[in-house]
Parts: sequence; C-alpha cells; structure tokens
Amino acid sequence: MCDAACELFGGDRRAAFPTACALEMVHAASLIHDNLPCMDDDLVRQGRLTNHAVYGVDMAILAGDALFPLTFRHLSQTPPDLFPEPRLLQVVAEIACAVGFHR
Repeated sequence: MCDAACELFGGDRRAAFPTACALEMVHAASLIHDNLPCMDDDLVRQGRLTNHAVYGVDMAILAGDALFPLTFRHLSQTPPDLFPEPRLLQVVAEIACAVGFHR
C-alpha cells in the first residue's frame, strides 16, 4: 500500500519502504494482542499457533508491546535523503495518533 501510494504520486519507491515496514510492525503487534485470551483468544492464525499459544500470554504481551516503540525507532533511522525530516515527523505523528489515544 505504501509502495503503491508512493508510485502513484511519483515518489522514490525506496522512500516508501521504511513506512511500510513500520506499518507492518504495528499490524503484527495488533494481531499478537488481538489473539490474546482476554481478546479473541485465537490459538491458531493462518494455520500456525499464535504467539501466546507457543510462548505464553506474558511473552505475547511483551512482544506486541515491544513492536510499537520499534516502529518509531525504525522510522527515526530513515535516511534523510530518502525522506525529508519534516515529512518523516508527519508520518510519525500520524502513526502515533492511529495507534494511541488522541483528541
């Protein structure tokens, strides 16, 4: 999706990859948390045991929680020649708003 949007607006496809990876980290974290017993309690997703079924609830919570800051760390390491810093700050703000509380 990020790659296609970048291509649609004439951007450098390489500039889309850091954001695409960051969004995938957020997506993976949301799936890990969604599978927990206190949520959907899924033991299998796409034919494989879920994180909490293999490693336990405590580790699944920690794994999902760890992916959120990793998202922002990954974005912060985007080379400025690929993605201007003011635009990068907008991306960080939008993702933070989407995954957390905002008014």
